[in-house]
Amino acid sequence: MQYCSKCGNPQQSGAFCGKCGNPMGEQTAPTNPQQPNPQVEALKQQSQVYFQFFMRVLKNPSLSFQEPGQHSKHSLLNLLVLLLSMSFAMTMLIYAPTSEVLFYVGESRLGFFFKTFFLSLFLFVLLYALVILAVSFATFVSGSGFQFKTMLENVGSNVSYFIIAFLAIGVLRVIGLLPTFLLFVFLASFIFLTYLFPFYLLNRTILSAQPKLDPIITNVILMFALAIVYYVFTLMMIDQVIAWLPKSGPLQEILYELQYLF
Repeated sequence: MQYCSKCGNPQQSGAFCGKCGNPMGEQTAPTNPQQPNPQVEALKQQSQVYFQFFMRVLKNPSLSFQEPGQHSKHSLLNLLVLLLSMSFAMTMLIYAPTSEVLFYVGESRLGFFFKTFFLSLFLFVLLYALVILAVSFATFVSGSGFQFKTMLENVGSNVSYFIIAFLAIGVLRVIGLLPTFLLFVFLASFIFLTYLFPFYLLNRTILSAQPKLDPIITNVILMFALAIVYYVFTLMMIDQVIAWLPKSGPLQEILYELQYLF
């Protein structure tokens, strides 16, 4: 079956269209448009839902406290995005094309970038898991129960502003703007997330649950638990960096000295 390209008239044979006289080509009947990929469409839909959640917690960071248990999935995703953005910012603060570190490490710039990123990601995941564990232990001591899952949700729904901050730090460092100021902002954000923010989560949780133990004692317990977390984290960080560097060099000698101090 042939179809006229001008008027669409179908006919079995002939060099010209019997209706309008236009030359007939070897056109075939129009096919149905390509159907959308279900996986791609599902991914788009999930991305839209996550973006809506992200915008909601930007406007209302206490959403998880107001709607407990309703945003666990997106809170965990938000926490993962936070850790990735922190690793990106940390990597860009360390990485510099003219850095002497590349000379000591003896690797390409791209290899140095990816090693730094994944090492930072591993350390940040470990650190925040220990921090949330410490907060959950403090809630357990207060008589409010061991609330590790709840803390994961509360953390994930309260960090959207920090995701934006860390991404901005990384992007501005790529451009080469304000390196000293960006380092200060990174350290301030990091200290807030790993030390001040846990106390906010603890008190917001135990005060609403009428704790059996005095909140001051509970906060002191959390302070000591976080001190242990930071001690363990520092030792592991030094070990990881030492294993990552070459067997000899000025940087590794300094880290060995720090390891003996701890």
